[in-house]
Amino acid sequence: MKKFIISAFVALTILSCNNSKTNDEESKKEINKVEMENPFNGKTIQHTWTEGAFAGGTYQNTYRGDKTATLRAIAGSEKGMKMEQKNVAYNSLGHGLWLATWLEENGYTVSIVFDFPNKKVTGVVTKPAAEFYALIGTIDSVN
Repeated sequence: MKKFIISAFVALTILSCNNSKTNDEESKKEINKVEMENPFNGKTIQHTWTEGAFAGGTYQNTYRGDKTATLRAIAGSEKGMKMEQKNVAYNSLGHGLWLATWLEENGYTVSIVFDFPNKKVTGVVTKPAAEFYALIGTIDSVN
């Protein structure tokens, strides 16, 4: 009887360890899946700059799967601005951080890091040999 109990304990321990490994592997796959999925496709993301040249500006941007976006300023100095943007590039930086970058027709390069877990945005707007704006803000909503 004692051998049976010891054998059963060993078997349960092995099964538990194997199950933990499976759960760990599934968790890693789930994290990798989230990291690989583009969180912009088909989403409208509203963010507000809280610091920098565009502080107080709120933007509502709709991103599409074909790497295009509709950019709208709904508050701040650019309120009423609307532009269609082509060739938006997205890069996962890991841990829920994503970089979105595009070159506007007016020559400005916009680079924004979206920190989705912490609902923060950090950005840079540049125009070659002319202007540079560093920006910080919050993500207001993702729908």
